[in-house]
Amino acid sequence: MDFLTTKGIAASIERIVRNANAFIVIVSPYVKVDKTYIERLHEAEQNNVEINLIFGKEAMRELEKAKFQSFKAINIYFLSNLHAKCY
Repeated sequence: MDFLTTKGIAASIERIVRNANAFIVIVSPYVKVDKTYIERLHEAEQNNVEINLIFGKEAMRELEKAKFQSFKAINIYFLSNLHAKCY
């Protein structure tokens, strides 16, 4: 497990996703995922890595929902009082 600071967070998240071999847990109050992260998560899924996304504060926007519809197996959870971020 890595705890990240603001500096270098994007590269660190990508590295964590690429190196995952069993599971990925992403905890974030907001969901806004760019194309690169979606590609990396698809690669992880193809390697049989379990993907768990926990988000909160507000419902996921339709644009973001559409990005996850192509996944065969992803666990998505909503917690309305979530304020933390953990990747």
